[in-house]
Amino acid sequence: MAIGGQRPHIRGFDPVESLHSPEPSLRKRHPLQPNRQHAWHTGITADGIQCLLGLDSDAAVCLRFSPEGDFLGAETRQFREAGIPQVDLDHLPKREGHSIPATIASVNIPGCEAVASWAAELFERKAAVHVLEFEFPERNIALRPMPAIYEEFLESPWAYDEEERFSLAVKIRRWRDLQRFVFNWHGEHWCASDGLIHS
Repeated sequence: MAIGGQRPHIRGFDPVESLHSPEPSLRKRHPLQPNRQHAWHTGITADGIQCLLGLDSDAAVCLRFSPEGDFLGAETRQFREAGIPQVDLDHLPKREGHSIPATIASVNIPGCEAVASWAAELFERKAAVHVLEFEFPERNIALRPMPAIYEEFLESPWAYDEEERFSLAVKIRRWRDLQRFVFNWHGEHWCASDGLIHS
């Protein structure tokens, strides 16, 4: 028990070392859910391919995954070819009366309709997709096991003081226990184990 508000110390115990237990299989699949606020659509095609469609500043983007969750590649439909204006999705206007940016859906970006229409063409059925970790650097889209701040810490934990090291080690352990993950698409979205965005 802590005395005088101090953190208890266990002789010989290093919270960072406790994180070096064997990692879960890299073949673990993570669910991604449709999200109206971010204009993401998920579903399965007639031939069993899993698809996630979303919006980029200049195009609708379709990410394709095998039934086993492997990233197969991406296809884009350029907005200029359909006469749709480009939008800087990384600098959306602020919500009226708020200091935070509006969501893609609330701004009513014309490209949202193009994404929804494409999804309707592709999907035999709407469903969450279950995919492995992947990167699509051309569009800065990725699914990663943890946030960048945690990855940076694990690369050089001794660059942090003891208090920060203990705090971050506890947070990472909890993150792993809850099987959370990160989906990057115009921002780092922290996801729960069911694929719903929490931040």
